[in-house]
Amino acid sequence: MEIRREVISYIGGIKDFEKVSPFELVDTLMVRDELEKIISELNSEELRRVEEADDELKSKGELAHKHLMKIEYKTHKEPKENWWWHVGE
Repeated sequence: MEIRREVISYIGGIKDFEKVSPFELVDTLMVRDELEKIISELNSEELRRVEEADDELKSKGELAHKHLMKIEYKTHKEPKENWWWHVGE
């Protein structure tokens, strides 16, 4: 089964965000934006994997927010429906 590059990128970015630059977390969240645009096109396995990564991000929300604040990234400019930008606030 082929898993889209965006799914793999998002999963990897969530698993390792504490170990990399906050700018890379921004890139990962931008990938999540792209996934949201095609969410209805994902097969059940891809969707399951995105949801698992979402759950992991939610469980690390405060840590993710602190990581973004290292670069003083202002998440208030992102729409609230894109919750991944606001996790941990």
